[in-house]
Formats: sequence, C-alpha cells, structure tokens
Amino acid sequence: MKQTGNIEIAIIGDENQVTLMRFAGVRRYRIIEDDQDVGTKVRDAFQEFSADSSVGIVMLSQNWTGHIADLLDSLRKGSAVIPVVIELPEAYQARKEDVRDYYKTLTKKLIGFSIEL
Repeated sequence: MKQTGNIEIAIIGDENQVTLMRFAGVRRYRIIEDDQDVGTKVRDAFQEFSADSSVGIVMLSQNWTGHIADLLDSLRKGSAVIPVVIELPEAYQARKEDVRDYYKTLTKKLIGFSIEL
C-alpha cells in the first residue's frame, strides 16, 4: 500500500498545460510534444508516475487517454486508490460534453454510485 504522507501531483501534458500547472505549484511533470511517438512517451511517463509512491494524482490530456487505456483499466479494476487520474479537457477543442455529467459518470463508474455536490 502506498503511503499517504506527502502526496505530489504530476502532470503529463503539452507545454501550455504543464506551464499553467507549474504556476499552480505542480513540480512533477512531463511535457509531451505532438509527434509520431506520443503514445510511447505518454505510456512511459504514466508508468513512471503511477509507480512512484510519492505521486497521488496524475493529470493528463483527455486526448491521450487512449494511449494508456489498458493501464487505466487495470488501475481502476485493481484495489489501489492511488494514483487518482484526472483527465484534462483539450483547450482547443470544442466539445458539447457537460463537464459535470462527465465527472459524475466517471465517479459512478469508479465507486459504484453518484455523488451530487
């Protein structure tokens, strides 16, 4: 079981996402450039952060979750609670999806019931 003393936040994102989160105080990060090796880079960074016991939250671009879908499924099906994975919406992509509905559905999927705040 991972220790929960000093939990860090890590981000896997493009330069803009990482810069914004660094302004907010996030010290662990990987900047991923859009090229032909995006999938490999995202997988490597996610495996590194999820294996590190000091990282409790991993944030990554919603567009890249397809590259690590199998890792996310095994993480969510396992008994581990940490790290929590937060998918960041893409800034330059217009979506009709309601963010509240998205996280409500995700929460229900992960813990089995809905939470309304």
